[in-house]
Amino acid sequence: MRKRIVYLLLIIFFVQIVIVARYAYVQIVWSPQLQKWASDQWTNEIKIDAKRGMILDRNMKPLAVSGNVERVDAYMKEINDAVKDKKTTKDEIAGKLSSVLNIDKATLLARLNKTLPNGKPMLSVNLARQIDKEQGNKIREMKL
Repeated sequence: MRKRIVYLLLIIFFVQIVIVARYAYVQIVWSPQLQKWASDQWTNEIKIDAKRGMILDRNMKPLAVSGNVERVDAYMKEINDAVKDKKTTKDEIAGKLSSVLNIDKATLLARLNKTLPNGKPMLSVNLARQIDKEQGNKIREMKL
C-alpha cells in the first residue's frame, strides 16, 4: 500500500515537472512569436465607412449631408518603443506632424507626453480630428 502511494506521488510530481517545463519552454522560446501575433491582432486595420444619410427639409432638399473625415491618433506603445530604440524622438514626431497639421509643436509634444491621472502613460492619444484627406495622405507617407 505504501509503495502505491509513493509511486502515485512520483507520477504526480513528474507530471507537474513536465507541465512547468512546457510552460517555461513556451514563455522562453515562443515569446517573440506570441508577442508578434498579439501585436498583429491588436493593431490590425479595418476600414469602416459610416454612411449616415442626409437630413432633408420638407421639400426634400438636403440640409445636412454626411462627409468622411480623418483623424490622427498616436499609439503610445509604438512611439515609446521607437524612442527607447533611439529610432526617433517625440520632439521629431511633433515637429513633423506640426508642419502638416498646422498645430503648434509644443501642443503636439504636450499631447504626446500626456499621462493618466495615476501617472501611467496613456495607450493612445488623439492628436487631431477632422483633417482633410490630403493631410491624412501626407501623414501616411511620412510612415511615422
